[in-house]
Amino acid sequence: MTTMSQTGGRELGSGLTAQTIEISNPSDATDTDTFQHILASTLANVKKTKSWRAWTIYALNNDTKKLARVKLATIADKEELFAAISNTKVSAKYVCKDLNTFSSLTAFKEEIRTAEMLFRNLNAPKLAKATTFSSIPFKRFKVVGLDLGGNSSVVNSSDRDRRDSGFYIFSLRCSMSAASKGISSDANMDKFVRETLENFDVIHRAGIIHGDVKLDNMIYCAKDDRYRLIDWGKTADHAEMVARYVDNTRFGFVNNTSSPMAWFCCGMNYAASLVFMTMIVTRHMQRVAMCPPMRALVAHAYTSFHLALRSSLDGNPLFKLDKVTDKKLRLAILDRYAQSFDLYDIGLILTAFVCMYEDALSARMRERSLALAFRLVDYGDPSAHLSTARDALRWWVHSSVAQNEIGRAIDAGKNTAKNIIVLDRSSTFLASAGEGAVPPVVFDGRKRARTRVSDDMGSKVTSVKTRPATNDNMIASHGTLFLFLVLLEVFDC
Repeated sequence: MTTMSQTGGRELGSGLTAQTIEISNPSDATDTDTFQHILASTLANVKKTKSWRAWTIYALNNDTKKLARVKLATIADKEELFAAISNTKVSAKYVCKDLNTFSSLTAFKEEIRTAEMLFRNLNAPKLAKATTFSSIPFKRFKVVGLDLGGNSSVVNSSDRDRRDSGFYIFSLRCSMSAASKGISSDANMDKFVRETLENFDVIHRAGIIHGDVKLDNMIYCAKDDRYRLIDWGKTADHAEMVARYVDNTRFGFVNNTSSPMAWFCCGMNYAASLVFMTMIVTRHMQRVAMCPPMRALVAHAYTSFHLALRSSLDGNPLFKLDKVTDKKLRLAILDRYAQSFDLYDIGLILTAFVCMYEDALSARMRERSLALAFRLVDYGDPSAHLSTARDALRWWVHSSVAQNEIGRAIDAGKNTAKNIIVLDRSSTFLASAGEGAVPPVVFDGRKRARTRVSDDMGSKVTSVKTRPATNDNMIASHGTLFLFLVLLEVFDC
């Protein structure tokens, strides 16, 4: 059987807590790894004990549109239900996520909670646009997931009821992860960026943070030619974010973002925030750790975070030893930067793509992608930082229009120096992204150039401010952390 790589974590559909399996395999009736076969075998084993009476279905009510628990014992036409969710026709559109490891119950609880949040906060078109969450229709309801172990209530139960198998969630069938698909052209890169930012805008505006952004959790669906998000084990709404980051009642390995501001919000000090950032960022560094754009971005991320902590938030200095445990300040940080926890990793992903697919991308697309990446990680300059997916998407769209205008001017041989910042002798950088955009911040290795250009593409640069190069101690500390990052990657920690 060919498994699908849409669970995150590993290739071939095998993640840390689950694997994606076919619902049925019409070409091989003896395939024992399909949901159809597992369900039939389980039913045969429990036929005498009737333990299936305790099985639970999580379904969307067609009338209320709410996700609810339904005891299988209360369903009169259960045999028809089993046939409806495990036939060949269903298998052509859906796949099944089989949670079967030591943490299956915990992972299933998180997925169901997320499904409940998404179905409650998003209408069907938006849900289908941004995620692979789906449901298999059956008469008066639609099946989202199954608990075939008899747990009394997955949503409310404690981990003492943990079991290691019997949890299944249905989702749309998609082709491959974004990592497997790769980037083949400028158009492909533009599509990936636009649709990824659209997806995050949808879930963020619904009050939901993904919390585990990486290429394996971005899936490409060939049927409708769209990228979507998967793997919701670290997802949280605002209340859960406060519990994790401010109250620390969920503290542990709950933060799976490389954003140092997220770690700082957890109560870490400056040094610890950068160390944890460096550990998490290795997911984006495979094969590109020594790529110049990635090294430049990481150095910029370190420096901008340092500058951010020297600033203030609503009049309160961010970095004071007595403020590290200040919950009021950390709540203010969370309210301001929560969406950026997801976007920070997108910046690293875009840079990794530029490094990995340099030959497939034009110089303009590489520069535009890196410009966006630098803005997504720039906590040090509030005027340049893109802290929401909506702002990032607006910047990306406007930068395309502005860049095309510059390109046509260059092709026509016109003087476009007023619209371009020269970083070095061989590189140019788009200075203006159009209406509503914020100006870029550029590092050239020697000074930090902050440039302002008005929205009118025909206007001149209005001001240029520079800051001295970062001091030697700062550079040394960044070098040490970057060496630590490389060692982690080399030894596959």
